[in-house]
Amino acid sequence: MVALTNYQITLIALMVACYLAICVRMALRMRRAGRNFWLWLAVTICFTGIPAVLVYFHDRMKQLQSPPRRRSRPAASNATSRCRHCGRRYRGDEVDDLDGVATCPNCHLPLDEVGIG
Repeated sequence: MVALTNYQITLIALMVACYLAICVRMALRMRRAGRNFWLWLAVTICFTGIPAVLVYFHDRMKQLQSPPRRRSRPAASNATSRCRHCGRRYRGDEVDDLDGVATCPNCHLPLDEVGIG
């Protein structure tokens, strides 16, 4: 039987915790890339993460080489108004419209029809 000191047990526990954190981080990254989280968590835990890291970097390089996706946004005017309560500037498309009352996106208090500023 092997006798371990408290320091050695702590060191081994820390290494296992770091390994599991790396495995979970890899699985989360793969989930963001559209892959199955549980499958990649199992792959990284069982195969020490090397194949998973290689596939991840391969996918990441392909993603970096592809042209960036553009998000379509509705056309908004550049005119801004200022909330009279908190002073934050806002555009018309940023206003929250709850129960028919326009509210500030920052302080959520009712806005006047025409902002100040």
